[in-house]
Parts: sequence; structure tokens; C-alpha cells
Amino acid sequence: MRGLAALYVVIGHFGTMADPLGKRADGTWWQAFMAPFAYGHMAVAAFIVISGFCMQMSLYRRDPAGGTCPEPKRFFLARMRRILPPYYACLALSLLVCWLVTSRHTGLPWNQYVPVTGGAIWSHVFLVHNLAPEWMYKINGVLWSIGIEFQLYFTVPVFAWLLARRQAWAVVLVAILASVSIFVWPELIKLYPWYATLFIVGMMAARGAFGPRPGSPLMFGLAALIGLVAGAWWCSLTKSQIGPNLVFGAGVAALLWAGCAARREVWGLAWRPLVGLGVFSYSLYLMHHPVLQVYAHLTRVGSQPLAAEYQGLFAICLPIILATCFGFYWLFERPFMKK
Repeated sequence: MRGLAALYVVIGHFGTMADPLGKRADGTWWQAFMAPFAYGHMAVAAFIVISGFCMQMSLYRRDPAGGTCPEPKRFFLARMRRILPPYYACLALSLLVCWLVTSRHTGLPWNQYVPVTGGAIWSHVFLVHNLAPEWMYKINGVLWSIGIEFQLYFTVPVFAWLLARRQAWAVVLVAILASVSIFVWPELIKLYPWYATLFIVGMMAARGAFGPRPGSPLMFGLAALIGLVAGAWWCSLTKSQIGPNLVFGAGVAALLWAGCAARREVWGLAWRPLVGLGVFSYSLYLMHHPVLQVYAHLTRVGSQPLAAEYQGLFAICLPIILATCFGFYWLFERPFMKK
């Protein structure tokens, strides 16, 4: 599932690079083909749900009854060891691309990532760049979600402790307040507070799926289908991300729950190439856009016929991105993964 979400984001960025406004006069059927890939925020919502699910699921590896919560120090050190080395390697390479490539261009999408100020650099170093709009999308446009996810890790021991003591009502209350807060304080929109709700939904789905009564796989499979379809349909009708993200995220959580309750492979998600893609999905998500920018710079994307550009992006750039990101995974991510 992570592999699919990361690949969706990659293809979506092909569109924002070749046709950022979706209105190029030489547009062909490619514009219609790319239209469904314009909702990258839905893939990020799926990432957040899966992350929450995996955080809670990891507790059952140490305690089959799921009655313990992680020791905070140990948990944070493990998370930092897993997340930060690839992140900092990506940040360094992204800065290099910004100085050598991005800064030579003007207009969309290039001007979203520059200028690179000291505040942008240091906020990325400390993973707080999502706290200010002027830092959020600089350097590498996908890193904002890593900051949010890293901050959510600090809530895991608290939520796990509450769930272990059957205080789910408190966790549900926090989830509701996180989503409602955006309507009380609209200025929080760029903090994506509803991602906390999605993270909690993922944790609670794992709690239920690995509990003594996991429920009916068929029931949760049907809920997954409804949530995924309804969320995708809703996001095509509105510019608001909150409702579609929450409904789609609930569908993702239901799919995870259904798969674990069934205790078997679900709908081809264990297909080996897809599993392989999922293995380095974090590296793919981190590094695909700097690679895409270099390709766009060298091939002058935006100055050629749109059909030819998309053909090159899928036939040439996509294999380059996959190969480069896999190499990045091998160098900077795999050495820090538990064997």
C-alpha cells in the first residue's frame, strides 16, 4: 500500500512539472489521463494512516496481548534511527539540486522550492518547517509531510498508554478535536491537524485487528471499499482536503483491518513487485522530486510538445527515478532498518 501511494505521488508530480496549471494549449488526452493523479494529499493521508497502524502493530511484536506501551526513550531512538538518516541525506541532496538546478528556473513549479533561506534550512534540519508557510514547501516539496509525521511520533506513547488501559474514549476525543480545530482556527490549515485524527484512526485499526475479536474481514472489506470510493469521489468535487482525507483515510484503515483480520493475502497487495516497491517507498517518496527536477532541467520540460514530454516522463524518467531511489534506499535507508 505504501508503494502504491508513493508511486501515485510520483506520477502526480509528472503533471505538476509538465503542465502545472493543467491548461497547456497543446494538451492532448494526456491531460485527461493525468487528471486523477492531481490529488497527492490523498496519498499522504494514506501514508499517515498506515504509519499510525504500523506504530500500534509494532507493540504486538513484543506483547501479543497488546497491553504494553513503548518506553518513550527507546521508541524515539528507534524512530530517529529509522527516519532521520535517509531524511538528512535527502535534505543535503535536495539543497544541492536547489542551488544547481531549481534556482535557474522561474515560474511554477520551480518557484515553490526557492529561495532557500537560512530559516528554511534550519527549520528542515529540526523538522519544524511545516510550522510556517514560508518554509513549508521550500527545498523539496514533499518533506513537509515528514515533519508532520515525525511530530506525530511524540504522541504514540501517550495514545498507546491510553489504549492499553481501555481509555479509548480519550483517544477518540483527541481525534475529534484535532479535526474540529480547523473550523475554530482556520489559520491552522497548513498544520494539517486532521492528520492527527488519521494517525489515531490507524492506531485504533491495528488495536482492533490484532485484538481478541478482530471482527469480520468481509465487513471491513466492504467498509474499505465504501470509504475509498467515497473519499476519492468527494475529493474530485471539492478543493477542501479535510472531509475527503478523513473518509479516504477511514477506508485505508478498514482495508488494513480487513487484511489483518483475514490473516491472508488481500486483493493482490502481496504481489512481489508491489511488495518490492513498498520496501523502498520511503526513499522513493523522499527523492523522486529532486531527480524529476534534474530530468526536467536537462530535457527542458515545458518547452516541448506535451505528449512528447509525458511519453519521456513515463518511458525514461520513471525508470530513472525508480533506479535512483532504490540506490538511495540501499545507501541511506537499508543500513538503518532492522534486519
